Amino acid sequence: MSNISKLEKRKDELVKRTSIIFGISQEEATNIFKQPLTSLVKVSNDNQVNEFIEEHIKNQNLLPIEWVKNAYVIKENKDVFTRSQEFQNGKIYIQNASSLIPVLTLNPLPNEKILDMCAAPGGKTINIAYNAQNQAEIIVNDENPTRVLAMKKLFNTYGVKITSFYSQPAQYLSKHLPANYFDKILLDAPCSGEGMIDLNKPETLGFWSTKKIKRLSRLQKGMIAEAYKLLKPEGVLVYSTCTLAPEENEEVISWAVNNLEGLKVENIELKTNITNSFDGLKDWKDKPLSEECSKCLRIKPNDYMEAFFVCKLTRKNI
Repeated sequence: MSNISKLEKRKDELVKRTSIIFGISQEEATNIFKQPLTSLVKVSNDNQVNEFIEEHIKNQNLLPIEWVKNAYVIKENKDVFTRSQEFQNGKIYIQNASSLIPVLTLNPLPNEKILDMCAAPGGKTINIAYNAQNQAEIIVNDENPTRVLAMKKLFNTYGVKITSFYSQPAQYLSKHLPANYFDKILLDAPCSGEGMIDLNKPETLGFWSTKKIKRLSRLQKGMIAEAYKLLKPEGVLVYSTCTLAPEENEEVISWAVNNLEGLKVENIELKTNITNSFDGLKDWKDKPLSEECSKCLRIKPNDYMEAFFVCKLTRKNI
């Protein structure tokens, strides 16, 4: 089979799966696989940055996002912002709007012990520090030492205070960190990245397959089990991915609540404010999943938001 035929087969399979997930036609499912606009997030409140933001709102280069403060859809070329002094000086950063949801759901606060298990490239960690007023004990981990080094430089630019860095496989972190220690944990898990596939660029399907999805699902279960060990009783764990695959989303959550004692799914209040958000699935391919999965949040891609899945869990004190 030629490479083109393989990509076409993968495209058909992805589109069919997506149409089932959202209950839409395959034509509509095809249309949601396009690169969304990026977003600008303000992490400084000085006058220079405020004037910079206001200027670009007036000329319609930026559109405020209704469900979150200090974040804006970039309507024009994002290079205008990445080349700006404000970006170079760590006053703003660029991130897809969907990526803001996990940290908003985590709700980081000053003086909390917070773990970012798979932190690279670091945008969510910046947002954690910003929301915690740079007063939390933040532990950062990423398996790749090169990415950890890049994050150190990034956090220095943004003035983010990190207590310590680790470079370990997330599924084995309890060998290096104390059990029942963290108030809050973000597990933005490695995934098949369906939210970043652009069907106008068939080569983006080159790394996608259902075989890979199944392999990642096993890995994600190991990671969420590890997060459970590290979380304090009554602590909060946010699990997220940038993929649509139920095997990597609801199936992981269903497995976790059925196998990890006291782990419960909580409602995500933000869901009611985002018009393109949906409840998690309660079954997939005739396989029932935990009823708790309906409390999860799914993002159906639109012009400025990529596909995303977010689940808020708490570990009850047994």
